[in-house]
Amino acid sequence: MTTKQLHLIIGLLFSLNCSAFCQEFKPLLAQIKDSSISKQIKIVEDSAWAYMYRDYAMAMKFARLASQLALDSKYVKGQGFTYNTIGVIYRKQGKYDSSKWYYSRALNIWRKLSDTSQISTAYLNLANLEKARGNNDSALYFAQTGLLMDIQRKDSLRMSGKYTSLGNIYIAMGQYELAMENFMTVVGIDEVLGDSMNLGIDYANIGDMLFSIDEFEEAKKYYQASITIDSLIDNKQGLAISMGNLAGTLKELGQFEESKTKYLASLQIAQEIGDEIGIAECSINIGALYLNKNQTDSSRQYYNLGLLIAHKLDDDWYKSLAFNGLGKLDLIQEKYKSAIENLQQANRRANKLSYAIVLIDSYKSLAKAYRGIGDNNRAYNYLDKHLTLSDSINDVKTKEKVAELEAKYQNEKYLRQIDVLNHETQLQAAMIERNEFLFLAIGTCSVLLISWIFMTYKRKVYHQRIAMKTQQNQAKSDQIKAVIQSQEAERTRFAMDLHDDFGQLISALRLKVNQNSDKDMETNQMLDKMYLSLKNIAFNLMPQTLVERGLVDAVDELCDQLNQLGSMDVQVRAFEVDELAIAPNKVELYRILQEVLNNIMKYASASKVGISLTGLDNELNIMIEDNGRGFDTKALTLSKGNGWRNIASRLDLMNGTFEVDSVEGQPNSTVSIVIPYLSEAKRVA
Repeated sequence: MTTKQLHLIIGLLFSLNCSAFCQEFKPLLAQIKDSSISKQIKIVEDSAWAYMYRDYAMAMKFARLASQLALDSKYVKGQGFTYNTIGVIYRKQGKYDSSKWYYSRALNIWRKLSDTSQISTAYLNLANLEKARGNNDSALYFAQTGLLMDIQRKDSLRMSGKYTSLGNIYIAMGQYELAMENFMTVVGIDEVLGDSMNLGIDYANIGDMLFSIDEFEEAKKYYQASITIDSLIDNKQGLAISMGNLAGTLKELGQFEESKTKYLASLQIAQEIGDEIGIAECSINIGALYLNKNQTDSSRQYYNLGLLIAHKLDDDWYKSLAFNGLGKLDLIQEKYKSAIENLQQANRRANKLSYAIVLIDSYKSLAKAYRGIGDNNRAYNYLDKHLTLSDSINDVKTKEKVAELEAKYQNEKYLRQIDVLNHETQLQAAMIERNEFLFLAIGTCSVLLISWIFMTYKRKVYHQRIAMKTQQNQAKSDQIKAVIQSQEAERTRFAMDLHDDFGQLISALRLKVNQNSDKDMETNQMLDKMYLSLKNIAFNLMPQTLVERGLVDAVDELCDQLNQLGSMDVQVRAFEVDELAIAPNKVELYRILQEVLNNIMKYASASKVGISLTGLDNELNIMIEDNGRGFDTKALTLSKGNGWRNIASRLDLMNGTFEVDSVEGQPNSTVSIVIPYLSEAKRVA
């Protein structure tokens, strides 16, 4: 070891922490002093990995020290390893451009050295980076290219990593069947290799995939299996992650106490091993859990803890989540200025990372906060941003569905390439290994056959479940649609019969009374009341205005009737509503609005109600706001009444969405409804 290298290492260790140097790093220095240059670099690089989950700044200092040692000693292979480590640290910090620069430099080194195993690893790193950036097509290319290299080299360990990466990429692309196929392939490989640690990761990945398609009970089973494996091998890092994933699943299943217990257990493990990323994530998740239960003090405590760690890590991802949660807490407590400050902080960081979920949520919360301080212009601007970004996300999802067929075709083409390579590899292997013992060949074939049968069976069961669920959902939808159409047809017929038949009888009776020389005023008044009552009944059954002039005029007429009751003031605003586009669904939309207004009258004790109908390029947005008493929105899913279920059934038939923003015991509630317009072809049909 040269004097320059020794001084470089000592300088870094003292710059980190002098007291820590005396205790923790003194043995490290003794190791380095008498080691070869390759061993020195590995020791320092291992220190960087040890700090990866605790302190990014410390990890980066060790990684750069290892890189400088490799550069000074002209140890090219060491440079490749250290560039890879620096790239990983930047990726975890969300600094993707810097990460890609270092990954690319590492790849160039491995290409010059013709080191195919490390080239394969470089492709895996680039695949994970592109997935994190949302560039799924590029991620797919790097993962598949690396996998082809691994198959040619029969490197099962690296193949496992590529299949795992492909599974995660397909989840991001919404292609869940392909994701499951890749994850099941990984399970087969890791079972053959006897790799318990990776097997625990495999089960956690399958749990993540099932969670993303709302199969929470199945996801729960795989997370529990992952926890069991990690407990047996004492993998505390994996145990903390799987425990947190299980807690999130229990939260979705409505099991608050069980979810809280698992989150706290995950947090405790993360604190024991010094995993500051895990501490930040668990703290923010616990804060969100308490926020959903309206336990504001506990929620604020954990959000602040998460924010503190995020600042220490300089991690904008977790900062955005923590600031967003604190802003929503301030909003609940009507601390509007503090809410605006926190939400703006969240918004800036989410915008920097293109983190759409936080952007959509923070825009909506900022609209409420500015409305709370009376700044309606900014409130409207942020509401517009919220709606615009939501629309763009929906457009992206639509384009992804259109691209799915192309992706499947490319995947089949890629699988055929793999089959060809497998065939060539098997021929080469047969020529090289033809003198091996027959018993070993039979044993290997048996293991492969059993794995293939197992994976084929699992795929078949999975496909059958998806097909059955699709058929059940379609049958249920058709049944509900038939019932609703039958009800509305009967209401229309009955309303017409009432109005035409009984209306004519009342008119004839009035004429008869008036012809009598002694006109009975009291009888005339009774006939007027009968006719008004009959008209109201016919209106409630099927308003003629809805049939003849459309939804907007019918809603306006309904609100005029409610205003005449004098209990509350209902105002309607309509902007560019395409009556032709919504004509096939106007009855369902009218019934939904009628049901919502009925619930406000019965339960909210509201004095003012505002209804806005806004037509966009491809959808209708309806917002109903009242100043009445709020309620627990979870009660909607538990309600035994028909009202909310009828609303949900009608919305499902129209592929609409329904969102309620209300807090129990707090004033003001908002109901948001979004209905896509029918295509021109469907209107004609």
